[in-house]
Amino acid sequence: MHYLPFKYQILITPVLIILMLTGLVWFTLGSHDEIRQGNEKVRQWGRITDHLHTAIGAAERMHNIAKKLHKANDDETDELNFSYLEQSRIFSDSLLYPEILEIMSATTLKFVKKHEQAVAYQEELNPAHILSAFEALIPELENLYSTLWSQKRTAYIDYYENFQVSGSKLTTVSLSVLIFCVIVGIILSFWSISVTRKRLFALTSTAHDVCSGKLKIMDKPVTNRDELDELNSCLSDMTNQLINVVSVDKVLEGADSERKRIAMDLHDQTLSQLTALARQLEQLSLPNEHNAEVFNNIAEIENGIRQIIDDLHPRTLDILGLEPAIRSFLEKHTKQDNSPSYYLSIEAEVEDALTDGQCLSLYRIILEASHNILRHADCSQFEIILRVLHEDIVLTIDDNGKGLNITHDSNGLGMISITERAKSIGASVEWKSSRFNQGTRFQLCLPLPKNINDQIP
Repeated sequence: MHYLPFKYQILITPVLIILMLTGLVWFTLGSHDEIRQGNEKVRQWGRITDHLHTAIGAAERMHNIAKKLHKANDDETDELNFSYLEQSRIFSDSLLYPEILEIMSATTLKFVKKHEQAVAYQEELNPAHILSAFEALIPELENLYSTLWSQKRTAYIDYYENFQVSGSKLTTVSLSVLIFCVIVGIILSFWSISVTRKRLFALTSTAHDVCSGKLKIMDKPVTNRDELDELNSCLSDMTNQLINVVSVDKVLEGADSERKRIAMDLHDQTLSQLTALARQLEQLSLPNEHNAEVFNNIAEIENGIRQIIDDLHPRTLDILGLEPAIRSFLEKHTKQDNSPSYYLSIEAEVEDALTDGQCLSLYRIILEASHNILRHADCSQFEIILRVLHEDIVLTIDDNGKGLNITHDSNGLGMISITERAKSIGASVEWKSSRFNQGTRFQLCLPLPKNINDQIP
């Protein structure tokens, strides 16, 4: 089944919305720039007409001053000349405003500059010449002002029309994009949730099957395209490993059951037959020395069979419990003078929390580890401690022997047997340096069963 990777399913909705909103922002900025340009054009026409209006006003005042100069006496001439100079500066600055000059035609521009020079202030003013120049210049400026005012009004009208159109377009596009973003976001979110829920539901169903004991081999994804594929792959590996562990557990459980059956058969049949044979021999008239030798042989056979029975299925474990059974084994195998001393400690609540299968597996693990110590460790002391530590049942076996070469000795049948038995009950094992100055520590950790979690302080 083809699908988008999980991260793309999450990212596609916000990325698409961000792209659409980014386009909306650019469109808004473009519309705003268009409105700003129209506004600037209107303001430019306002500046042009204002300066031209100021120039016309200054020209009319200069015209009136020239009329007065034409009739004035010497006492009034200086004051009128000063007023004319002041108005002349205002006139020139306003009329020669760069934006006004840019929009004049070449003919008008030539005419305006010519007459502007004619009416400009000079040391000796010629009123007659000035009046003649103004009579031609002022009507031309008024016509120009009227024309520019019409263009300004047209620019205002165009600006407000464009503003309304742009504002309406911006509002429509913005609402459309926002509604589209909402709809797309909802559709893609539901699609992403639907696809993700289907995949999660498949993983959850598999996990429920594993929890309920319905184990079956899972197919791993061909390629891990996202985190859910990795989770599926890990769950597949865990399930397949659990199937193998359960298979090993079933094999060990079947082997223990078969051991128990053989032990019972030996006890109920073979030992009974040997006892009956011994009684029959007592009735025979054999010489005393032969009689004693036969009975000794039968007793040795009985003891050997009892030892085999005890090895196959320890009756002391069923009758007395885990600690007495282990202590009995240790006492039996450390009778020699050169045997190492031992220390055994098993907390009572630990044995109460173990199932029969776990108890038997721990018993055989401890016996196998003890055999390895007695045969190969070359130690003078060892200790076995089984206790509750935090959330685990922890078994530690320390010796002060010659140590263990993990890379070389870990392939031994004893260690393999210990590892497989530990896996069958859900425990983990490791070998490391002993707490003594030298030697080896074997440690087993079994998760604490929930039914005694609240009983441990």
